[in-house]
Amino acid sequence: MKRFLFFISVLLTVSNLQSQNTIDSYYYDGQLIKFYNTEHYFISAYMQPVSYYGDYYAIHLSILNKDIPRFDFIPTNLIATYEYREKERDGKVLTFEEYSEKVRSKQEWQEALMGLAVGFQAFANNVEQIGSMKVVSGGQVSNISIYDNGSGKIQNMMNGARQVEAEHLNDLEVIKDGYLKRHTLFRNNELMGYINIKYRECDKLTFIVPINNELFAFNWEFKHEDVRGKDDVYR
Repeated sequence: MKRFLFFISVLLTVSNLQSQNTIDSYYYDGQLIKFYNTEHYFISAYMQPVSYYGDYYAIHLSILNKDIPRFDFIPTNLIATYEYREKERDGKVLTFEEYSEKVRSKQEWQEALMGLAVGFQAFANNVEQIGSMKVVSGGQVSNISIYDNGSGKIQNMMNGARQVEAEHLNDLEVIKDGYLKRHTLFRNNELMGYINIKYRECDKLTFIVPINNELFAFNWEFKHEDVRGKDDVYR
């Protein structure tokens, strides 16, 4: 919902700002949005460090084609650089295919571990005492122990494995829906989505969007601290 509201605000901003070839910025709901509003395009971006199947700088990008008949947005043309202690290095911008492959690889590893756990439980078939009862027979009182062979544990683990698999499929669908891919923008069309840059500690991150032989650069500067998200369990 926040993403939807953000892009609505982008459209409103386009109508209120004069065309310019230099970068500008504004805040929306506490988030710093950087943008170019040129004669032919309105391009905005904001950055969020994330830990979602790895550590990344997620760039949320919006491109509005105002009046060009058509052009292609090509993710492999995007450029990223890190600057750390006055040294510059190339950054890795992940295409949808590269990122989804990394996600699926991590998912398969987690699913394999779950499968091994279920297999070990079934192989061990642990028998454990879960209770006892008294039986009176012929005037004699006997204590009878009640045991369980672990089948309940196995079933619970199998249910957990199926739930994890379902969550993984849902994650892939979410990524597929929002991740930027190659796309043709016709006149008055807008492209919205995000793309990941591999995380690396740096003082400044530069992200460059080439469009029709023009380069639009976005810069973010950091203090010397780990800016990744701390609460995401999918790191």
